Amino acid sequence: MNNIFRAWDKENNCMVDVDFLGEAVVKITNAEWENIEHFDIMQSTGLKDKNSEEIFEGDYVLIGHPERPGYGNTSIFRIDKVKNIWGYEFFWQPINGYYCSTHILEDDYSNCEVIGNKYETQLSKILAII
Repeated sequence: MNNIFRAWDKENNCMVDVDFLGEAVVKITNAEWENIEHFDIMQSTGLKDKNSEEIFEGDYVLIGHPERPGYGNTSIFRIDKVKNIWGYEFFWQPINGYYCSTHILEDDYSNCEVIGNKYETQLSKILAII
């Protein structure tokens, strides 16, 4: 898994970049060491969308697949990190009811776009996009 992180600052209600992550502390870019309890940490999936934006857990991702009959025109997913017997993996949780697994992408993320995240974007605004 990719070791790039960002964090939601619970006290200031903003997204921050993480330089270093410890067991009980986190080093925020251009800031001091902070208590990790004040942050929700999110890991990068290692993937980038069509705009070269890094895709993190907690992101809402829009996938257009108009040439895939039976799948609808677009699907919206929230990226979740789930624990399994091998460790952790990223799961593409369907938001708008259209199922689309990553095999549809076929390692081509040119039709994939980050459109928000679970902290900064209201789900009603996400659903209004489609």
